Amino acid sequence: MSNDSENAIEMRGITKRFGELSANNNIDFKLKKGEIHALLGENGAGKTTLMNILSGMYHPDGGEIFVTGKKVRIHSPHESLMLGIGMVYQHLTLVPTLSVLENIFLGTTSLLYRIIFGSEFPVVPDITGKTAIPLLSRVPYITSIFNQHLITYISWVLLPIAWWVLYKTNFGLRVRAVGESPVAADAHGVNVYRTRYMTLIIEGVLAGLAGAFLSICVLARNTRLPGAFCQPYERE
Repeated sequence: MSNDSENAIEMRGITKRFGELSANNNIDFKLKKGEIHALLGENGAGKTTLMNILSGMYHPDGGEIFVTGKKVRIHSPHESLMLGIGMVYQHLTLVPTLSVLENIFLGTTSLLYRIIFGSEFPVVPDITGKTAIPLLSRVPYITSIFNQHLITYISWVLLPIAWWVLYKTNFGLRVRAVGESPVAADAHGVNVYRTRYMTLIIEGVLAGLAGAFLSICVLARNTRLPGAFCQPYERE
């Protein structure tokens, strides 16, 4: 009998039901290191279901999974990927409104976070829910004003700051001058190209940070564990 540590993957007694339908019933599967397996069976035999369990898309109703001899519980495709398990799907699960490149980056966000920061995906606050400001949210007639999304409060703070920068600082004066009349600004010694590039860089950084923060929060909002992007679909 071979040592369990020789098995790259081992699934014991895997069971998965969809209502009254039993897609997998007490399935055992072993894959040794360096082996290539072909999982064969007719339509509806449960091949995809078993692999979806291994890749974290489905949660088994029973059974155990071992990776290199260590028992694991795979809650999401992200956790499966971190264990070195990947899956190429027959029917691609993409976001139709996003481009191919955007779909690729959507799936690698947490991996890039680990590379950059050297830690797991963080638990972030839920900014999609409304937050009431104490006392002010209880005042009649203005209750709804002070019961907004967190991003709304941030916008309220940023608006006066942006106004002050544009109308009360030399940098803001140069930006407005370049925007309204670049020829006149250049005649007064303003470096038009430098001002435009600086403005674009600042706008890009702010937009990128806002977009990344919103994406992380919305994705993490629908998960139970840090770094788990989505819950598995409980259907075949």
